[in-house]
Amino acid sequence: MVTSTPSRPEYLVAPPGWIPEDPNPFSEDGEYGGGWTCFCVRGDGGPTWYGAEANGLFVFRAAQELGDLSARIADFLRYENSYGRVPILSLPEAIDGRMVAERALSETPLPGKLRASDPRWVVHSTSAEARERIRADGALRAATDLAEDGIAVESLGFTQLGEPREYADYVVLGRLDSHAAEVVVASRQAGTIRDDPDLPYEPGVRIYFDNHAIIGAGLGVRDGIHTLKVHSRLPLEPYSRDSVSASNLEESGLRSPWTPRLFLREANGAFLQRVGAGVHRVGRGFDRAERRGNGGTHDEG
Repeated sequence: MVTSTPSRPEYLVAPPGWIPEDPNPFSEDGEYGGGWTCFCVRGDGGPTWYGAEANGLFVFRAAQELGDLSARIADFLRYENSYGRVPILSLPEAIDGRMVAERALSETPLPGKLRASDPRWVVHSTSAEARERIRADGALRAATDLAEDGIAVESLGFTQLGEPREYADYVVLGRLDSHAAEVVVASRQAGTIRDDPDLPYEPGVRIYFDNHAIIGAGLGVRDGIHTLKVHSRLPLEPYSRDSVSASNLEESGLRSPWTPRLFLREANGAFLQRVGAGVHRVGRGFDRAERRGNGGTHDEG
């Protein structure tokens, strides 16, 4: 089943019984190459995750229970089209894939529009070593932007998960309650993907941003997988609101060993206390917080 534009298909719906591990049902040789991706809605209760199959197909597996599933489908299809890739949409056989996709595309606002479901705050986590460079640059910079200055950043997402190459062109932002940002830091330290949020690691700093301001400025890019990302670089001014580092928390009496789950909880708690108290204005939050330190903890239960 194909939905097409005058130039090429926008998406294809997988045939019954097909799974991403199978050969390409839409190419003569069964190969995928770099021009194909897949959004797979899983009805087996498994986790939401992404990565490339052995056949080279990059797949985002999304739990059917996700509350924003429809918007993710629309964003994924639009983003993949913008890079000239053909996305395959795979859903449980009892669901009409074309109907789901068309409804998603018609009901989901374009990526540059602020949505009711957009969280106010988003976060980017990085190592303690990168903190001074970020302050000096006055911005978060994507891996390819850093590479232009001779700064190499290992991309485990590309080498181990098979991410499309242009993912390195973006700064990725996540929801406050997601362990993903800390998993990235822990994985880089281990040199391999470590997705267990309860394994010890050395946390760095969580930098909090005003998501609504970023979207309002037209900087936000939605790919259906990440909460939001920004091309090339994201200025700290005026979008950063605050930051919390492990050293800030330890100065307040907390001690390691840290785990992604524990650091997320305590850092978010400190940030939310400060936001609630109106401690910082939007902008320069990263620089000011690092000078003053972030005291306090918050029990999220």
